[in-house]
Amino acid sequence: MHIIKTTLLFLLILTANSFCFGQHSFTDSLPKVGHNKGRKTVGLVLSGGGAKGIAHVGVIKVLEENGIPIDYITGTSMGAIVGGFYAAGYTTDELEAFLRDPQFQVWVSGQIDPADEYYFGKQDKGAEWVNFNIELDSNYDVSWDPTIVKDASLNFALSARLYKASYESHYNFDSLQIPFRCIGSDIFERKAVTIKSGSVERAMRASMAVPLAFRPIKIDGKYLFDGGVYNNIPVDVMKEDFNPDMVIAVNLGAHDMIEEYPYENDDIMVKGNVLKYIIMNNTYPEEIDSLKDVYLGVPVDAFSSADFTPVDTLMSIGYNYAQSQIGFIKEKYGDNPRVEPKKSEFKELYNPTVEDISFVELSDDLSFGQRVFVRNIIKPNRRKDTSIEHLLGRYNMLISNNYFSDIDAYFYYDTLDYKPRLHIDVTPNKKIRVGVGGNIASRNIGQAYLNAQLSVFRKSLNTIRVNAFAGAFYSSVKAEVETMYAKAIPFSIGAEYILNRWNYGNAGELIFEPRERLDVYRADNYAGLKASTATGRKSKITMFGGYFWNTDNYDQVIYLESDSSDISLPIDIVGEEQLTGWTFGATWEMNSLNNPTFPTTGKRLKASAKAIMSDNKFKIYVGTPRTSDFYNPWEMLQVQYEQYFPLKFFTLGLKGHAVASNYQQSVTKSTSLANAPAYYPLFDSRSLFTDGFKGPNFIAGGAKLIKNIFGESIRLQLEGHLFSSNVSYESTDRINVTVVKHDFFDKDYIDIALSGSIIYSSPIGPISCSVSHYNEEDYNYMFLLNIGFLLYNKKILEE
Repeated sequence: MHIIKTTLLFLLILTANSFCFGQHSFTDSLPKVGHNKGRKTVGLVLSGGGAKGIAHVGVIKVLEENGIPIDYITGTSMGAIVGGFYAAGYTTDELEAFLRDPQFQVWVSGQIDPADEYYFGKQDKGAEWVNFNIELDSNYDVSWDPTIVKDASLNFALSARLYKASYESHYNFDSLQIPFRCIGSDIFERKAVTIKSGSVERAMRASMAVPLAFRPIKIDGKYLFDGGVYNNIPVDVMKEDFNPDMVIAVNLGAHDMIEEYPYENDDIMVKGNVLKYIIMNNTYPEEIDSLKDVYLGVPVDAFSSADFTPVDTLMSIGYNYAQSQIGFIKEKYGDNPRVEPKKSEFKELYNPTVEDISFVELSDDLSFGQRVFVRNIIKPNRRKDTSIEHLLGRYNMLISNNYFSDIDAYFYYDTLDYKPRLHIDVTPNKKIRVGVGGNIASRNIGQAYLNAQLSVFRKSLNTIRVNAFAGAFYSSVKAEVETMYAKAIPFSIGAEYILNRWNYGNAGELIFEPRERLDVYRADNYAGLKASTATGRKSKITMFGGYFWNTDNYDQVIYLESDSSDISLPIDIVGEEQLTGWTFGATWEMNSLNNPTFPTTGKRLKASAKAIMSDNKFKIYVGTPRTSDFYNPWEMLQVQYEQYFPLKFFTLGLKGHAVASNYQQSVTKSTSLANAPAYYPLFDSRSLFTDGFKGPNFIAGGAKLIKNIFGESIRLQLEGHLFSSNVSYESTDRINVTVVKHDFFDKDYIDIALSGSIIYSSPIGPISCSVSHYNEEDYNYMFLLNIGFLLYNKKILEE
């Protein structure tokens, strides 16, 4: 008996030592997985291809429906994403739902779903076409971030759905529901890397890290990029690690493969596809054995690797192609037993409402004050467990700010209490963000645009922002300083200066017949303080106050009746008005619109109240100068509304604006219109100095019909707007303005604006071709071709 006990103890120690050795060394050399299936084993190899990888799901569906087993999976890039989810326990239906989710479309583009963005702390979209990100570390060394796609949302989403699978498999990919291998690329040593263990979601993310698009992921101390750089179709890894009886290799780049130098088309191919040929190694896998293996070259070469929107089409192509080859696949598989599709483990893998996240762990290089800032936003109640769903909302609040848009996050289980945690990496460098853009138009309203933002993160987030517009019609500079505090209710305080210059005399046609010249020049300036706080995910309240000084210059021709005859004589009046004073007020606003110029989804609601205390100094030159100086205060309440409703055949947009004020007219019609509250019905209305759509009290609104005509990139937009006020300003035979009071909705005084536009959503902003009509003689019919965002800094007396 003693000998038996001793023998059992020796075997137990030997087994334990073997297990420990395996745990230590499986990163480099895990033993090959044995077969022992009682049938032919099948290994599935999924190539990279970006968005084309959606077709992989269709292929797997066909294999499931025909009972073809999938015993092992190797994948690269998007093939690693699909293969990793499937290996972890997700079904094809669950994968399909994930890929169809509008949030997935947003994650892979580096954005935040507008429905999840926090309005407080988010910087407004400017007119930039491209942004550059620069960092300064503690030694003021400069580094440039060349990545195009921000992965903060994507990393969180992948980890939330897969960290439990990693834990349950003991971070050994052989212990997943289906043994799995993932391919990355070490660009420093210029070789493919097979990832066999660790966090499956981090491995998948590394495998899709396309250079210059996504940042690399560090695995086992090395930064790895997209596996397609060196091994896009990892058949060799499948055979070396698993050695199945049969391999099914699915290649999404089959029709892009080049056997020899393309002499006749090399210039075209370099210009349009150079990145694809650099990144995706699509050579035919030599390891394919034509006697027992199957090679599927899915015909998706006509699709973009970066466009994830045609989910239905790509999935159908994969399904239909695999269906056309299923007879050949069955022949290779032979009479071996068929298998049932695997059962879902979705509920065990991902339940975002369970409150089991105990702690938020932050990177070591943050100071105490910085840690407090991040934790107060992500998980203010440290002692209470929380859910992924709740953390996601707080996490989106953090990354809605540009400074935190490139942070990294992942979930893992703590080795002490075996409870899940969220780890967040924040690099506390000084960050500079530079944007360049503007717009080009067929009227002389084009402008160049530049913005720069410096953010310094300490106990608070301190930001300096400057933007500048430069054009013949409009030029402007806006500078602001803001400090954000992460308290129980986050808030910010700041100061701003705005200088606007509007030269309406220069806003003429460049292509078509010029309109009657209107010489009106506006200069408005404002310097003030502001304080904001969040009132919900999509809303904030801002209190402001400051000093303004505006100048209006105009050259106006009026007709005066002669005392001795009935003939009206033209008189050229040159005038100048200076409006200076103080303004104070508050604004509550919620905004989830997806585009500042041509939105198609979301809602905007704004209510404001302000008091304006102004001094008017007026000078008119009619032969001899006439001067005037008077005090002109007024108060104003306004409400603005805009919302978009997706219907079956089109999207309906509604817009409304109402103002109540005791604004009093100035001396002339031009200056009265220049300072009056205004409604801007069309996207280019701010570039027109119209007689209509202005008044001290008004109700205005309109409707838009938006229809996609070529996918989601090109759409038709039709809109119409009405404006009604109880006061109108007119010029008759007197120099001074004539105020005409009338009933609201008097049909003789209702202003109308109509427009039809074709809009293309390009990478640099909307490209639009618009035909517009105003019921005003100078603006009856207008045409505008515009490229880019047509935006302006705010006018403090109007906003």
